[in-house]
Amino acid sequence: MKVGNKLFLLLIVSLFLVSFVVAAPVKKDVEVNTNGYQIFYPQFESIKQNQAFKLHLHLSNISNGYPLLNTQADCFLHLYDGSGNHTFEGKLGLDSNGQDWDIYIAPGNFSTLYTHSFYIWCNSSDFGGEAKGTYEVTPTGFIGTLGFYLLLLIISLMLIVIGYSVEDEWLIILGAFGFILLGLFILLYGLVEIKDSAYTYGFGIITMMAGAYFAVRGALSKLTDFP
Repeated sequence: MKVGNKLFLLLIVSLFLVSFVVAAPVKKDVEVNTNGYQIFYPQFESIKQNQAFKLHLHLSNISNGYPLLNTQADCFLHLYDGSGNHTFEGKLGLDSNGQDWDIYIAPGNFSTLYTHSFYIWCNSSDFGGEAKGTYEVTPTGFIGTLGFYLLLLIISLMLIVIGYSVEDEWLIILGAFGFILLGLFILLYGLVEIKDSAYTYGFGIITMMAGAYFAVRGALSKLTDFP
């Protein structure tokens, strides 16, 4: 393999290994008074960007665990962005089944990537309770695309390196298509570990350009073999 090709491969590997930063674990805490309400809610670690969400929660008496049905308690929800600013404030309504509270949250409240936080509290004239935690807004609604991306990157690099080593242009082209496929995945589904959409699109475009480079080099080298 030529020195220029080795340096280019080293640059691509270094770029991706530095960029794939594992996302911090999501933490959720529930705090209640010993004589108050305990709040139960679905604990989603992430939500898809620009997707609506309907939150449901249940209440029970913390002292005996008895569920509170059709109670007169009022429940509220506040959402905050990564800078601590309010992104949503609302009051939950009692569901028609009389067993839980719910509230609709419009897609615009999940337009910004990064880690967000929430605060829920319920109170009546006698007791109260609260719950708080964090969640991720991601392009796909999932956390942990690192493993798949790294696997595809490693396979593509191995094909290209082996292709240059044995002078097989078809292996190089196949590895190049792996780079292009990786770039498409990043552009379409995002790079959760980086979160920022500008960087996500940037790495996606760079990956596709690298794939195009190796594909063209391999194709041109193959064409020279024909009489």
